[in-house]
Amino acid sequence: MSRELVGVLPGTGRIRVTVEHRRIDAVEVLDRGVTDDGYLTDDEVLLPGLVDLQVNGYAGVDFNDPGFGPDDVRAVVERLWAVGVTSFCPTLITGPADRMVDALRSITTARRKDDDVDQAVLGAHLEGPWISPLDGARGAHPREHVRAPDVRELHRLTDAADVAILTVAPEAVGAQELIEAAVRGGTVVSVGHCFAAPEDVRMAAAAGATLSTHLGNGVPSMLPRHPNLIWEQLAERRLTGMFIADGHHLDLSTLTAMVRAKGRGGWLLVSDVTAIGGMPVGQYRTPVGGLVELDETGRLGMVGTGYLAGAARSLLDGLCWLLGSGTVPADDVVAAVSAVPLQVIGPRAGNRIDARADDGVADGTGIVAGRRADLVRARWTPDQGALRVLETLSGGRTVWRAGS
Repeated sequence: MSRELVGVLPGTGRIRVTVEHRRIDAVEVLDRGVTDDGYLTDDEVLLPGLVDLQVNGYAGVDFNDPGFGPDDVRAVVERLWAVGVTSFCPTLITGPADRMVDALRSITTARRKDDDVDQAVLGAHLEGPWISPLDGARGAHPREHVRAPDVRELHRLTDAADVAILTVAPEAVGAQELIEAAVRGGTVVSVGHCFAAPEDVRMAAAAGATLSTHLGNGVPSMLPRHPNLIWEQLAERRLTGMFIADGHHLDLSTLTAMVRAKGRGGWLLVSDVTAIGGMPVGQYRTPVGGLVELDETGRLGMVGTGYLAGAARSLLDGLCWLLGSGTVPADDVVAAVSAVPLQVIGPRAGNRIDARADDGVADGTGIVAGRRADLVRARWTPDQGALRVLETLSGGRTVWRAGS
């Protein structure tokens, strides 16, 4: 069964996409006359399915909760469909070894018993436990569970589930051996939650690290003016920068400067969203950060500390915020939530990046003939300054529709 979808792809123009047999069969640009912010018009928007490499939970479900189970993964998949996310990495932060293993096994069980979950989950993201114990660098991670790199524990964790990404502090004793072991096992390694010297960053990249976790965050509040670990990661071409565009982790000017420094294809957006995402303003007690507060601006912080406790806004919100700013080319922003994260995740992306070489109409975003038809129809809502998802397609099949 074939289907045609027409809409404005920001930065490209109005396109027509033909979907057949769960894949994109053809892509045609109908009108390149729209501006980079054409998504702000009354035209319907057509986006690639969003890809989020850092999801701690959503809408009341926390992957770090001791009571978390396989059915909770399905619940998050469904709730993320409503905000246009078709692929993601469930993220576990630093915690007791047994609890982390149990959570990973729950993710594995969920994937084995539910094809929708298996298609949505790209693999787990372990954000710890091998991070810096220092305040600021540690973020909301519990100090008592931070520990030294241990290759045997790494193997225990990767035996429990497919671990797509590992965030590690490269200055930790034993980090190089850990990074090399993780890369040999097929896990993508990311530098983060650290107080690394520039030479530590260079060592991590040489050992096989290819990402920077929420670059600009997860560092002490005071750093040397230069050199420092942020400048080093911005300059290091072997590291793709991951950024949180919620307006709180980074202000607009800082984020703009950072993505310009990384260059086209050298950065991507993540949400770092937690279980508080999609919840009302107020205080909550959570496994990540303890007592946290979500305020009217969307900031999620640890009460009484001044530190952030993850994020409460979805990847779609981050996309809208950066697109609406006009400071970064629209096609680069769309690629940062679609094609770029799929590229860095490598083989786990499967047929989402397996395209026919002769068709590259919207290759920068991943809307290309031959690829899996993960697509999002949406409309700009001026009163909210946001994109409202109308329909989400996963593998050409409607998995979420507004009002249904």
